[in-house]
Amino acid sequence: MGFLLLLSSCGKTDVHCGKTDVHYRVDGELGSYLSASYPQMTEIGSGSLSRMALNTTVEERVLGHLEDSREDIIEGSYDSMEGMKTDPSSYGASFRGWRCEITYHLGHLEHDSVSICLKEYWYTGGHGNWSFTPVNLLYGDAGVEDVLLEALFDQSKEWRETVDRLIWAGFIDSMVVKGANEEDVRKLRTDTDAQRGLCKETSFTYSADGVTFYFDPYRLSSFSMGDFVILVPIEKIAELLNSNGPMRRYL
Repeated sequence: MGFLLLLSSCGKTDVHCGKTDVHYRVDGELGSYLSASYPQMTEIGSGSLSRMALNTTVEERVLGHLEDSREDIIEGSYDSMEGMKTDPSSYGASFRGWRCEITYHLGHLEHDSVSICLKEYWYTGGHGNWSFTPVNLLYGDAGVEDVLLEALFDQSKEWRETVDRLIWAGFIDSMVVKGANEEDVRKLRTDTDAQRGLCKETSFTYSADGVTFYFDPYRLSSFSMGDFVILVPIEKIAELLNSNGPMRRYL
């Protein structure tokens, strides 16, 4: 009976302007839980087949990430609670309040295209940590396919160097806003090596505003500075974009 209670879950929705935010939660023992919020498109009519396929894929990606944490958090808290009954000194404290929470940053939602970035936060004792995972999807003749960063740009042009440079400039601006030491900022401005390869294997979303990159804690600076969310404005990269690619609708 206890295990069945652990697996019970609930979901609710908040509908706004053709987009529904779905809220999903699974509660374990000792205050542990898994939770997620993710978008679903709600408009019907033309393009409904593509919206249904994209909605299903988004939901599968999000809940799949939560499922990866179930054993550690939900089942682990149950084992801990049971262990406390026979050996209270060895069980319980470290599992109290363990959780995994998924929220998202929105790039865009359109009838044939979705761009969001999942922020996955874990607390398993000590200080919490988090990371970003992109969900960039395009619906076409072959169904739902992932959109890679390379697909946004004209491969005949040297776009990586420009994007890296713009990311680095945005990072320096963010460091100033976060109150970084002036001497540290001065050194960053002259560090040309550090800016190479910044866009490679980095989570991103895209929209009419441009391409936004999401850097996990520790990736660019110390944990105390947190994560970095950096927009590369579309007007600065428009000439580098693929005129037949996923961002052609914004050109």
